[in-house]
Order: sequence, then structure tokens, then C-alpha cells
Amino acid sequence: MSAGNWRDQALCARTDPHLFHPDRGESVAPAKRICAACAVRSECLAYALQTEQWCGVWGGLSQNELRAIIRRRRELQAA
Repeated sequence: MSAGNWRDQALCARTDPHLFHPDRGESVAPAKRICAACAVRSECLAYALQTEQWCGVWGGLSQNELRAIIRRRRELQAA
């Protein structure tokens, strides 16, 4: 599946983008619920990690969760 295809199938493409980029202090729970039901969640997460997306909810993970994974990957690569 190419990048364009999974994005076209993503549930987030049919919802308010603000849910996936909440303001500081706002909950990411609504975005995570949408991700949990999305058929292309794994493709989205793989893309986010590959391209180091630091902001927003991707593949069902918050930006803090994504940042932690990206940092850990960098640490492992540097070791």
C-alpha cells in the first residue's frame, strides 16, 4: 500500500484535524479512540516513526509517546 493510499483510507482524514493536534492541556483521548478503530493505524504509526513526526497523534500514539520512541531509537542507533 503506498503512502497516498493509506492516508486516503485513514479515519482521521474524515474528522476534525484539531483532534489530532490538540492544544496544550487538551485530551488526546478522542483522537486515540478514532485511531483505535482505524484500519490503517499501523501504516500511520510506521510513517510517523519513519519520518519522525514530533507533533500530534499518529497511529494511536500521543506526541509524548512518539517522542519517547523516537528518542529511544536514536539512543539505540548511537550505542
